[in-house]
Amino acid sequence: MNNDCIRFLGVLFPNIEKLILPCVNDRLRVPQRLLSSFPKLSHVQIFFLPPFNSWRSCYRQDVIDCQNLDYTFVQNFAKILRFKSDQSNLVSIPNNAKSEDVINTLKYFVETERFSLDKTDIITSLHPTSFTPSLIDYILQVHEKQQKAGYERITFTQERIMNSSLFFGLPDAIMDYMLETQFFKKLTSTESIISSSFVNSLLTSITSLKMAKLLFEQAEWPFVFDEVKNPLLILIANSRNTSVTSELISFFCNLKPGLISLGDENGIISNEVASLNILNLYLNMQKGLNADDSIIEALHRNGADITFVCPNTGNNFLHICPYSEYLAEHLPKEYFLAKNNRNNNPFERLLKRIEVDNDLTPDKVRLAIHVFCKAYKKYDISLDDLTFENDMSLLHKIISLQKSVAIPELVMADLNCNKTDNQGKTPLHLYIETCPEHTGFETAEILIDAMDVEVINKEDHSGKSPLCALLERYAPLPFASSFSFMYIRGPTEDNHLKIIELLLSKGADLNRSIQSLDGDVFVKGNIEHNRVIVLASLLYSAPIMAPTTLANVLKYWDNLNELLVTPTEVQGVKITPLCFMLSSWVYNSTKVLEMQKVFEGDHSILDKELLKKSIITLNDQQVDPVLYVLFNNPYIVDHIFQVLNAILFIPIQPNNTGMWWTYQECNRSDLCKALLGYQYEDLQFGTMNILHSVCKAKSENLLSHFLTMLTSNAPAQCSTLLASKTSKGYDVLDIISQYGIYNAGKMLITYAEQYLCDKIKWSKQNLRSAFSNHKYEFCFLILCENDELVDEFTLDELMEICIGYTLERTDYDKDFQVSIIDMLEFIFKRTNNEQKSKLNCLTKPFAITRFKPNQIRSDNFSRTLLWKAALVNATSACSKISRSIMERETIKRDISWLELSYWKGLNYLVAYIIQNDTSHRKRKQILTNSNLKASTVIEWITRKIQPKGATILHLLCEDLPSGRNYMPSVKHELLDDLLKFLDKTDQFDEVVNIQDDNGESPLFYAIRNQSCYEEFLRVSDLKLKNKEGKTVDQCYDVTFCAKYFEESSEAEEQQRMKDETDEEKKVIESKKKSKRSVTSKKQTKKKK
Repeated sequence: MNNDCIRFLGVLFPNIEKLILPCVNDRLRVPQRLLSSFPKLSHVQIFFLPPFNSWRSCYRQDVIDCQNLDYTFVQNFAKILRFKSDQSNLVSIPNNAKSEDVINTLKYFVETERFSLDKTDIITSLHPTSFTPSLIDYILQVHEKQQKAGYERITFTQERIMNSSLFFGLPDAIMDYMLETQFFKKLTSTESIISSSFVNSLLTSITSLKMAKLLFEQAEWPFVFDEVKNPLLILIANSRNTSVTSELISFFCNLKPGLISLGDENGIISNEVASLNILNLYLNMQKGLNADDSIIEALHRNGADITFVCPNTGNNFLHICPYSEYLAEHLPKEYFLAKNNRNNNPFERLLKRIEVDNDLTPDKVRLAIHVFCKAYKKYDISLDDLTFENDMSLLHKIISLQKSVAIPELVMADLNCNKTDNQGKTPLHLYIETCPEHTGFETAEILIDAMDVEVINKEDHSGKSPLCALLERYAPLPFASSFSFMYIRGPTEDNHLKIIELLLSKGADLNRSIQSLDGDVFVKGNIEHNRVIVLASLLYSAPIMAPTTLANVLKYWDNLNELLVTPTEVQGVKITPLCFMLSSWVYNSTKVLEMQKVFEGDHSILDKELLKKSIITLNDQQVDPVLYVLFNNPYIVDHIFQVLNAILFIPIQPNNTGMWWTYQECNRSDLCKALLGYQYEDLQFGTMNILHSVCKAKSENLLSHFLTMLTSNAPAQCSTLLASKTSKGYDVLDIISQYGIYNAGKMLITYAEQYLCDKIKWSKQNLRSAFSNHKYEFCFLILCENDELVDEFTLDELMEICIGYTLERTDYDKDFQVSIIDMLEFIFKRTNNEQKSKLNCLTKPFAITRFKPNQIRSDNFSRTLLWKAALVNATSACSKISRSIMERETIKRDISWLELSYWKGLNYLVAYIIQNDTSHRKRKQILTNSNLKASTVIEWITRKIQPKGATILHLLCEDLPSGRNYMPSVKHELLDDLLKFLDKTDQFDEVVNIQDDNGESPLFYAIRNQSCYEEFLRVSDLKLKNKEGKTVDQCYDVTFCAKYFEESSEAEEQQRMKDETDEEKKVIESKKKSKRSVTSKKQTKKKK
């Protein structure tokens, strides 16, 4: 019934008071203004069809007092659907409805409301578990009565089948009762089942042989249709349970003989054609990958031909599906040896497929190798004789394809594990070089057990044994987090370490393997160096993560205690294995108790006495474990206190929170007591206490945390430590000033104000000490706060401090430049300098001493991330200690304020120097608008600055300053101003082409750094050569500025052509003159 019909009813019967409306599939098709069509309508009854929907229990809705409904429903009545209120009541089947509830609801529909069984859709909409014998009997009774009364029979549609769980969810007992009562045979007729798509949908849903018997044997539903696929193909393509599918294959083949081959080569049934090889289609359908042996067996037992060979490719079924044990057992030997059109037998094709097919799972590879090993053994075919590229055996080949899961199968098939390829590598060599990290111990164990003992130490052509190869690529386990509830734990066994242990137990030569190590941080032939590095790598996480395995490995090391503190050089820094282990602990969140177990307890690994001595000697200074730990610089400073808690063997603080996941922190109170008694004998400062040592570590963050811990747990001792001096008379500020840590000193002064009666403050000696150690920033900041200390320095020293401080900066914004100008003004006024002497001072070069940067870089190592990071951390800590003991290597540079300002793009400082401008306004034409003599400026500009002999023009093209985005443009402005000034002189070309000590003009610098190159390309000599005799375009890639060089070449060519033309004109003119001269002489003779 459509909307127009309902409106027409409203016109014919305006006095209707009650309406019954169907809601089919949750759609109520009525006019929006239904109530306006029936002005006297008071009651509407909505039936939801089908009523037994599996996800909706409501089957009826009663709406009363319709004329007083909410305005929303008056405007659109369909919105009242499933709306519950005082005027709208929903009638539902009770939750967990019993059989009686379902029967009563069905009775209401078929007896009271007179619905047909077909409209209730009870068969496909009811949940399978709701069917009972009594319900089945009632449905059959109602069906019989309705058939006599002329009702239509029950029909099944594809849509109903797709939304129903009837055909795969009925209990066995119910299906038995349906078979007994001929349920489907009585309800349906075979004439009503005419749709092939319906039957195909049904075949994909059936998961029980009894259901198939109910429908296709007892009810005689058709399942074979012309112009569609063979039903067996539908079954096997949608198989959910292969054992049931196998039974269904046999069932349908028995029900219709010849079904197994019915159809054309693609499985389409037409005119009883029987040329189908269903097994070939099935295997190709699954790409041979997911084919199931039970289905293959069922097809074969019912007549499918397994000896088929594809005429197009020459592949037999072993080529297509090498994973089938059934095919391997039932095909003769010649099928294993048969070649396809590409001259590959099934096993050779399998190997090629393993090499290129990423869809092959490890289990499939293992199964395929198992199948062929078993069959080859059965037919006495040798796998050991197979050879591949580079003289690899089958074991080599499988390992090279990274399919180690198949190795156990090959070893069980008695393949020779001692063979070598053309590089002298055994399968174990290859496996160790390619096996993933933290995996493969069981496989390696199988290979090692199958090898002859004398082959364990066999070296390849590069001189490396399997143990050597493993030590080179050893990848330790990562540390597990202390907060286990936040950490998804990774592998729990260090399999690489277990393989090392196994090789050593089988007689592997440790010393020879270590001596052969090469590359990365190893030095081939240097056994002493390599021993230290290998031991360090083993100590990364294994003491915590794999203590038992590590203990077994360390038994094979001679003089272990001595070796743990034996230094070796890495990137110019000496480290020891013990240093490496402590650094790895500091940089990882390691539990205190686990660290303590490494040195003490029933299962300790290392000797506790090691922690009571020096663990490394740097520059004749012995370094104990406590000082070494302090010099580490982790992301989280608390890690340092955890490690100190561990190596001082302080009991951990008990967990009293009641929360098992809370980490037990180190015992800060007892740690403070232990550290208060700590002393360190320093060559420079003498006997130092813990606060002196923390200051020596040069870490503001560590000092802050230490003072906080000290004031919280031992406030009485805080004042004593702050006021204490070393045995050579140095206090904390003396030590801080030696290293130039200004903020650390400020922190100590602040704490002293709280805990000392006598305040501590910077002294003249502190300032002098910092100056003598070239700590320019430290000196500058103290001078800014203490005006009276300025008088302690000469003007030249003050200039050196300010220039050195500026050089150490990285951000040169306006505020910074203003602060420098203010400081310079203060210094000049303090020293009574006049304008002329001020200019001389600002253009005078001063010797600035800078320290060479630390050369330790993580990208110098190519090892795994964890190993590499820990090695960098250890070398950094040792380097830091070494630099604190001895003088660092320095670089001296003579530079003036003017040169520095142009180099770093300090435009406000340039204006201050040239024009004595203190207004702090941005000026562009600084030199151009100045009154300076050209000769004076050129003298400044052309002065060569050591060590390279660069001038201001060279420096303008050097490193761009970091900081604000306008800085690069500032350099361009300064250069433009300088070039305009030079343009007014007669020395322009000479100055812009000035060469440094390497013969490079500013243009070389500009092209190399790609800075200010356009300005110099316009004015420079592009053919100028350096000391190596090369022009700038011969030294660097000039693609980005090629047009300038092309224009230069064109100009030269034009000039050359012009010169040639001029020369030709001269020759012609000369000839003409010569000819005129000859003619004149002849005429003269005639006259005579």
